[in-house]
Formats: sequence, structure tokens, C-alpha cells
Amino acid sequence: MFHLIIVPLDGTRFAEHAVPAAIALASASDGRLLLAHVDVAPLPLAEPRAVSLDTLSPTGPDAAVVDYLRDVADRVARSAGLQAELIVLTGDTSSAVARLAVDTDADLITMASHDRSALRRLVTPSVSERIVRESGLPVLLVRRSDAQLAMERDADPASVFDPISSPPVEFRHILVPLDGAPPSEAVLDPAIRLAQARGARISLLTVVEGAQREGASSDGASRGYLEEVAHALRAQGVAVDVVELHGDDVATAILDAVTDLSADAIAMATHRRGGLTRLALGSVATKVLHGVLMPVLIVRPGAVKHASSRHHHGASADDRR
Repeated sequence: MFHLIIVPLDGTRFAEHAVPAAIALASASDGRLLLAHVDVAPLPLAEPRAVSLDTLSPTGPDAAVVDYLRDVADRVARSAGLQAELIVLTGDTSSAVARLAVDTDADLITMASHDRSALRRLVTPSVSERIVRESGLPVLLVRRSDAQLAMERDADPASVFDPISSPPVEFRHILVPLDGAPPSEAVLDPAIRLAQARGARISLLTVVEGAQREGASSDGASRGYLEEVAHALRAQGVAVDVVELHGDDVATAILDAVTDLSADAIAMATHRRGGLTRLALGSVATKVLHGVLMPVLIVRPGAVKHASSRHHHGASADDRR
């Protein structure tokens, strides 16, 4: 479960598309929702800090930020009956969000994401990747398409559909790619909590490379590994199945599995220093992230500050070998 979820906002409707997912998880977990306005105007080198709304003047230069956050909080309350907490961040975006996560003992960051670098700094891939790296928290990225982005950018702001009133994300089926290496297992703890919060089932997936030809098969080690992990997850009350695919392109196989299995979310690990897992942001995970329009839970191995996957499902892959 998630007791405190941070949603970084920058004043755009685009960034607000992350709010419904955060509402769904906070409501299911009896958790708190912290809406953090990221002021992108100060110099990047400014010391990152959090400022309470109570210290900002409702009539001075900060009036627009105060009014915006209170409007978002009102829409959250009307939509979900949830009282959101509000705060303003200044300084470098990723550093400010990361510091807030530590200071508040949050356990999830939820934010909108898109490929285009022309977007404001908050929703560019580079910022979301830095937040993953610097915060040490799982980051749930809510993806949007080119068409959706163009419509929201060009429409009259007064007529744009309110993202906060959109239907909540269901999280019925979560696809979790693993490669048999301990770094990829870092995603298991937050994936379990995501599944438990929404009553979702998990499909553990591994891709055996270089075995595309018909009739090719592995030696059974990969499936045995998945079954072992699945057994431990089932002991925690999570519905789990395992899928072993063969192919030369791991990312393509994962994307095909998303469609074939009708998954509505993906949870996967990024790389550690040196790229110790094949599911590395910048290669496989980046291609997957850019190839889907669904929530993607990203976790950096070695940085998750809550209980590790070892604690939850037994020994790591190294210990099992």
C-alpha cells in the first residue's frame, strides 16, 4: 500500500493527468495525496526547497500559484472526496521533488510523461528519469499520446476536459518483466503493493533471447526462476501467472505481451550504475516506455527505500543459484 503519494504539477492540464492514478492508489490505501507545484522559473542552480502555501501571499506575485493549487485541490475533493495537501517547490525540478520525497517520507511519485522535449521541464523524459534516480522512490509515469497532447495544447483552456474528473486507472493486470538478475527484481516490492492496493493480478514475464525459430526452447531455467518468484508472491495473496517468450528483441516481445495479455500497467526496473540489467532505462525500458499509453511503474535498483524484494519474496537470484 502507499501511505503518501506525491504528484508534481507545473500549472498545465497535461501534468494533471497523473492525478487520477494517484487518487485511485491513495483512496485504496487510505493514504495521503501531496500536490507539489514545481516553480520552473527560478535558476536551476537555486537551492531546492519546499514552501508552504501559508507563507505565500494570495495577492502578491505568488497569487497565481496559490490559486492554481487550491483549484486543483477543490477539483480533487469534488471528484474523489479526498483532501489533498499542497506545497510549492522551487529550484531544480528533479532535486526539489527528490528532497521533498525524503523530507515527507513519501513512498510513491506519480507524474505525467511524454516523449517530446518541447514540453515544460516537468514532463520531459530527462526530468522524470532524474526523479527516478535522485528520489530513490518508485515513480509511476502516466503516458499521453501525440494526439492527446496536441488537443490539450491547442484547445481553449476554459473548454478543456478536466483530467482530474476522468475515470480512475483500474490497474487490473500488471505486467512485470524480469531478466533473472537481482537488479530487475527491485520492481517486485512496489509492484506487489500496487497489485494489493487495487486487487490486480501480476504476470511475470521473461524473454529468452536468440530463440525465435519455431520449436526453440530454453533449458527450463527461466521458467523455473519465474515460478519460484511467483510462488513467493502468491504467498502474499497476489494472483500471479508466468509467461516465457522467445525472441531476439526484448522490448518488442514485452510490447507484444502487453497487447496479447491485455495488461493495463507495466512495472519494471531501470539500470543501476554500469547498466547491470538488460531492462535498462535508455535501452529496453525506454523503448517499452515510449511504446505504450498506460501507466508504467519505474524503479531504480538499489534505491527503493522501503523493504527490498529479498525481504518480500525470499533470496535473490544470486542466492538461488
